[in-house]
Amino acid sequence: MFIRKKPARPHALGEPILHENHKRPTTRRDFISAGLLSAPAVVMAPIGFVSDHMEILFDLDTQARELCAELGLNMVRAQTVGTHPRFIRMIRELIDERLDESQPREALGVFAPRPDICPADCCPAR
Repeated sequence: MFIRKKPARPHALGEPILHENHKRPTTRRDFISAGLLSAPAVVMAPIGFVSDHMEILFDLDTQARELCAELGLNMVRAQTVGTHPRFIRMIRELIDERLDESQPREALGVFAPRPDICPADCCPAR
């Protein structure tokens, strides 16, 4: 049974809910319980996957949904991109950029496109 506790401070809209020591949620229950403290609903987004498969279907659509229902937290799951035409077009554009050096490299935001090969001084782990 989940006992609602007052958080040390309210979570800001869009702020990730992280475990204090590991900078990540410890368990789904902890993560969803923390969400319950900061909001009446949660949107689960499987950002690490481009299509639905058993891990998504079971972990989110079954286990997480059951846990949210148990906690009284409204949950919806964002769809994966799957074979959406815009996603397929983006992949095609990325391939074309790499195959034809005369094509411009597109980028979103304020940063330039990343190089194909990581420079020697790029990663601190090297």
